[in-house]
Amino acid sequence: MANVILRNISKSYDNHQALRGINLKIHDREFVVFVGPSGCGKSTLLRAIAGLIEVSEGEVFIDDKLVNNVAPADRGIAMVFQNYALFPHMSVFDNVGFGLKMAGLPRTEIATRVREAARLLQIENLLQRRPRELSGGQRQRVAIGRAIVRQPKVFLFDEPLSNLDAALRVATRVEIARLHRAVNATAIYVTHDQVEAMTLASRIVVMRDGLVEQVGTPLELYHNPCNLFVASFIGTPRMNLLAATVVGLERDKAIVSLGETERLAAPCVTDGLSIGDAVTIGVRPQHLIIGSSAPVFRAVVAAVERLGDETFVYADHAIAEQVAIKIDGEGGATVGETVPVGVVTGTCQLFTAAGVAIRRIISVADQERISAIVHGFKR
Repeated sequence: MANVILRNISKSYDNHQALRGINLKIHDREFVVFVGPSGCGKSTLLRAIAGLIEVSEGEVFIDDKLVNNVAPADRGIAMVFQNYALFPHMSVFDNVGFGLKMAGLPRTEIATRVREAARLLQIENLLQRRPRELSGGQRQRVAIGRAIVRQPKVFLFDEPLSNLDAALRVATRVEIARLHRAVNATAIYVTHDQVEAMTLASRIVVMRDGLVEQVGTPLELYHNPCNLFVASFIGTPRMNLLAATVVGLERDKAIVSLGETERLAAPCVTDGLSIGDAVTIGVRPQHLIIGSSAPVFRAVVAAVERLGDETFVYADHAIAEQVAIKIDGEGGATVGETVPVGVVTGTCQLFTAAGVAIRRIISVADQERISAIVHGFKR
């Protein structure tokens, strides 16, 4: 397989700059996910790697070879799109092997590759069917099979699960993860769904307005977002963001006020902070505790979502439009009830008025406690 290196990639359309000086290295056999809201440039960046669009500035390297002037068919990539683009009059076998046939490979080689791809994707029994006889998930497997048989250096996925229903998306997501392990390939995957990003990626690239906001493993981004955008984008429900003011500073913590009497100590690097500074506190739903003996604030329950093994409580407070609190599935909360809410020590993240994360200081004991509390993101 191969690495992918992007150096100062920019792309402009008339007065709109879709990509802005992106630098990124994707390692051999890594599974990297580009994620961000609609219009952030993630699909444009994928198409630039594929050679489907010409970059305005910068260099694209695949397997350490400059490919700016190399045609898409010669870049050693295979792409899976949102729509399946299958030939309706052809069998699954012929759809999967069509590219190999056009490349002039011998029939025996085509048959070997198609059947191996079918085995990996568990569609051997579908090879003689037409696309109209397949479900959405089966059609997507056929599209992926068409990419596999080419034996590319890099697989590119452009929102391949968008047309599937929720249950099928989960099943196909698992299949893609299994497939990546089986073929041991370099893969770049575009999605607007951060759950897909968290569950599939070895590293995530979070994008906004044509820029890369942060690159890291799923848990790095989840626990240590670099700014408010990443903090609010990664996580379901999103991180709670509470307006606060710095009222005290110690060597390794800031004392912040969330209201007239509510106080919270946030372990962090205090260099550059001053008393009176406006900050934002970020805290994940599982790090808020209803019924705490030492509540940080009180809130009025607005809604309760019971999901079986877990329950999400949404409560209103003056310091935030709404806070989300994750409790045990059997936990109780009543709409309209005023509840005391505490914060697990060492879990909150501070952000400056400009939205930049202030580096946290976490003790070994707190790291162990956080690790025990966080049940993981995959649900």
